[in-house]
Amino acid sequence: MNQETISTEIANKILNSLHKYSVNILRREDIISATTFELCEIKNFSEAECEYILEALFPKEVNDIKKSMKNTCNELIELFKNATRTLILFIENSFEEATQTSYPQPELTQELCLHFPTKASSKIADFHQKIVEIVNRRQTFLSGVALLLQLNQRNPDECKIEVESGDIPIIRVWSKLADVGFGLAPPVLEKISQISKLYSKLGQKLVIHSKEISNFLGGCEVSKLSSLVYDQLSQSNDLADLKEYIKYLVDYVVQHLRRLNEERRPLPKDIEDYINKVFVNRGFAEFEVYSAFIRLGIPAIPRLKVPYKDEKKGTKYEVDVLAAPRNELWVVEVKTGESLEEEELENLNIVKQILNANRVVLVVDKPKEAEELVNKIGYKESMHCLSFSDLIAGCGFFQEYLRALTTSTQSAKNHHIDVKPLG
Repeated sequence: MNQETISTEIANKILNSLHKYSVNILRREDIISATTFELCEIKNFSEAECEYILEALFPKEVNDIKKSMKNTCNELIELFKNATRTLILFIENSFEEATQTSYPQPELTQELCLHFPTKASSKIADFHQKIVEIVNRRQTFLSGVALLLQLNQRNPDECKIEVESGDIPIIRVWSKLADVGFGLAPPVLEKISQISKLYSKLGQKLVIHSKEISNFLGGCEVSKLSSLVYDQLSQSNDLADLKEYIKYLVDYVVQHLRRLNEERRPLPKDIEDYINKVFVNRGFAEFEVYSAFIRLGIPAIPRLKVPYKDEKKGTKYEVDVLAAPRNELWVVEVKTGESLEEEELENLNIVKQILNANRVVLVVDKPKEAEELVNKIGYKESMHCLSFSDLIAGCGFFQEYLRALTTSTQSAKNHHIDVKPLG
């Protein structure tokens, strides 16, 4: 549809609105619909669940988008008011002639079909550019938008994922760490099994000192916090051949806690919760996978919940990481220190079906053992196993996806958001 056609359509909609409702009850929503403003794909996130997830995890970015949208709507409404003043005056003078004509009279053509559409188009273009700037501001936010667009395409009728309030501060911390490329170095990550066990026991000790940690963070006493972590870690019998990395492992824990403090001033119970979920329960391995996806330019969000009835897990199943490489959707399960069970794979397959995902990807410290179980129960085509090193290096099955990183954000491009490869 060319600009002239759009201009005529806008003018006629204004006339129809005035004739049907009269000037006194011309409503905001009528004005907005007349601009074909609904063409902007950002409206996808007006849906309750998706908008809630983005707003919960990236409050500043979503607030900036809403603010920009509100300002643009107000500016468009002002343009309409100015345009309709001329039209109202004309209708008052010759209402009968105006309603018998299918197009505005020549006196109104320049204002309604040239000046107004040009100004309105300019406002919408400015708004679109602002959205692009906000979305590209943070890699993790761009990643979240792209992933939710992909999910929305596959499940247009309802948003089938949730985020629990207790996980929100964790995901916010992880996203900020991932934005700066934070993560375990490959040589350290190769020892993920030992580190997982080490951090789990360290976390149990640190929980006891949550009040001290809270005071150290509140007083910006990083050196004291580092000393506390170092003392607890150095006493571990599981340090073994990790002794050469001890300062690195201490700093890793400290950086997590410092980011938590930047996110919000944590109370001792907040620190306990974070340490329990991230270190005692080995959630840091999920962060490593999430951070790796972000570095590789693959849209991802960690720790989302899928409503699903299960006698053992309750009514929700946690997806360790949901990722969208290229135009696919992956349910990613992360496992360290424990063997996968057949029942877990059955549950993951059900979650894959609920989300209409392409495959389940198992990132584990024992890939051969996991692969044998996958083959045994007949999920070879829909489930793939990766070691942590494979994920970082892009080996094996994962290699084909790394050849085309420019397409990893294709779902966002398809929704009129210009993006660049991440990483």
